[in-house]
Amino acid sequence: MRIWSDFLIVVVYVLLIGATCANALAENGGNKSGAGEPLTRYLERVGAQLDCYFTIEEEEGPERALSSATSTVMGEPVGSIDDAINLLRRDLKGWSVLRSERNPVVVHLIGPKQNPNALPWGGSKVSVQDSGHEMDVFGRLIGKLGDGKFLYGGGTGGLGFPSIRYEHKVKVQAANIDLRSAVTESIPLTACRPLLWHAITNVIGKQTCVHLSIGWRIPVVEQGPGPTTTAPFTQGEPAYRRNPVLDNTIAYAKDYIEDQMKGGKPFQVRWAMLFLGKAKAQDGIPLLLKYIDYKYALSNWLEEAYPATKALSMMGRPGSAAALKALATETAVLRLKILCRVVLMVEGQEAGAKAIEAEAVKTDQAQQQRIRDALKAVAEPQVVSQAPAAK
Repeated sequence: MRIWSDFLIVVVYVLLIGATCANALAENGGNKSGAGEPLTRYLERVGAQLDCYFTIEEEEGPERALSSATSTVMGEPVGSIDDAINLLRRDLKGWSVLRSERNPVVVHLIGPKQNPNALPWGGSKVSVQDSGHEMDVFGRLIGKLGDGKFLYGGGTGGLGFPSIRYEHKVKVQAANIDLRSAVTESIPLTACRPLLWHAITNVIGKQTCVHLSIGWRIPVVEQGPGPTTTAPFTQGEPAYRRNPVLDNTIAYAKDYIEDQMKGGKPFQVRWAMLFLGKAKAQDGIPLLLKYIDYKYALSNWLEEAYPATKALSMMGRPGSAAALKALATETAVLRLKILCRVVLMVEGQEAGAKAIEAEAVKTDQAQQQRIRDALKAVAEPQVVSQAPAAK
């Protein structure tokens, strides 16, 4: 009996040590054991680290097998999106790994035996303006491809959790672009996890059924006392979510934004901007106005493309008032659009438009026209820009 009890104690001890080591590895940059990290987990971890997004397209194999479910990646440290792409290309045999030319913060993974340039995701050229719930919009969009050959089958559990329906809206504003880009640009990025979407296709008779899961974030409810230490904003979204709203943290966020923007290669800046919005830090408004045209990504959502837009709107009336005041002296077309968008997000379409018009009439005739043109552009469906975001 003594031998068995000693044996059980040793087994429990080894299991505890193993769990502790696994947690430590995860907290310090992931898998270093050489065993390989599951693909979807790797994409989530590295996407958060590099402030980028991944998508997966694959065909369903025999017996509902998915290549993504069995693929692993050696989790060596990476310092850039290009590093991650090279590692994925090395470890994912038969896969295509493509960095989006339109949206360099997005990387597309296309499964084995699939042609990246073939329908439905490549090869298509769609010109559609549509918005609403994801199931309705994507159903209409995919149903138009290939003369009815493709059928939208809703979401799946492919993103690592059961297919849960959220009431998030998407906004398609496609002008002769491929379906891959049209879907990516339609999704509000900050509402999603780094694995942005996962598409699975299978053939049903003469039709190809497309299942598309969006990686909507599950709302996090913080419990217990908040953190007392400040995480570096180089961590991105975790720092935004966990950092305490304190004077020193707000000052740190402002300094981080200024330093990154002056450095010329801003990294994780959008989450520091959004932290100022979450904190309703009114002393950060001048900084957000200064960098209001900093572009993170190409998106049909102006506040996703230009994160200072969302940060100012999160402040409520103080952000709206600052944007209204700035209309009088701003002449740049893009910045005027963004300022108008902030007001509309806070005040609503009708009240916001009236407030903007009231400010416009205080200016000279040329400025009035510039403001009215900007308001019209953001109050109606409008493609943000077809130029790629800066790398």
